[in-house]
Amino acid sequence: MISSIKNDAVWNSSDALPTLKAHSNTEYCPLIYEVIPAHGCVFGCRYCNVYSLKEEKTFTPVTVFANYPELVRETIAEHRKIHGRKVVYYFSPKTDVFQGPLVESGVTERLLEVFVETEAEFILVTKGKLPSQHVLELLIAAGSRCRVLISAGMKNEQHARVLEPNAASLDERFALAAACSLHGIPTMGIIEPILPLRDLSFVRQIMARFVGLSTNHFAVDFARISHVCLSELIGNLPELSELMEIYHAPDAVSQVFETGAYHRESIQRFAPSREYLQTNFALLREYARSLGATISICNYFRVQGINADAYKRGFLCFGIYDPDRAARFLEDDRKHLPVRSCNHA
Repeated sequence: MISSIKNDAVWNSSDALPTLKAHSNTEYCPLIYEVIPAHGCVFGCRYCNVYSLKEEKTFTPVTVFANYPELVRETIAEHRKIHGRKVVYYFSPKTDVFQGPLVESGVTERLLEVFVETEAEFILVTKGKLPSQHVLELLIAAGSRCRVLISAGMKNEQHARVLEPNAASLDERFALAAACSLHGIPTMGIIEPILPLRDLSFVRQIMARFVGLSTNHFAVDFARISHVCLSELIGNLPELSELMEIYHAPDAVSQVFETGAYHRESIQRFAPSREYLQTNFALLREYARSLGATISICNYFRVQGINADAYKRGFLCFGIYDPDRAARFLEDDRKHLPVRSCNHA
């Protein structure tokens, strides 16, 4: 049975639920499973790798899988039999768990209750604001088994309002970081997608604001987008026209990417050249070092030593905290072992 709820969403109470899929794409990924309790997202970010790389947008209606928390509970039990407690649950790579439909349906709170009750390790990634006191209490109860990854990569509030039209304001996201810091909830900044502008000093300003709230590790990445998406970004913010020379350059990195959470299609997207990536990652790393912080990035870079600072602090490429694995990867890196490509969303 499907019934309407707010925010252009449907609540799917059918027993036909999507299974949890592994998110581990390289030998440098921990054992991660995607927790995706909905298809679609009302935030409508114009650069979204999941829903907006084509002319036909698929953000809404949002389908919320009402019985998904029970599926996750059962899956955690199955994983325990096979993997013990080694699994990390990624909540959520292809929708936002603090968006209206998931909060109003109660699915977000119920999933957090499952994680707390099963003592599962998870990361929660969001561009949203803190939705309720109960959610905060559940995050406090999860303690060190949880890490809240707060996404803030836009140059300023104007860019955020245009390119992330229905997400929380930047101030609301930093208020979430402040609440997490106050209550000892492990928190990290996600500074991505960074639009590869000529002047990247705004990234240091974002880092500084996070560091002021006791958040001192960041996952960073430059926007990987389709040419259709690029044209739309420039159409909404003409000042971004300087990006044309980056994404249409002969040495721009091309990737064939599977877009969509449950309705997958392949699409070609582009990243800045490897020379640009390497040079400007070094710049961002210096920004972080100047603030007493560290950064990490997905290993699709395939550059030896690029995550060494993060490994030394126990962080893996996406910022997951795993000191034992990070120590092994640091040793591997010193031995010049190759890194296969990674295809994170």
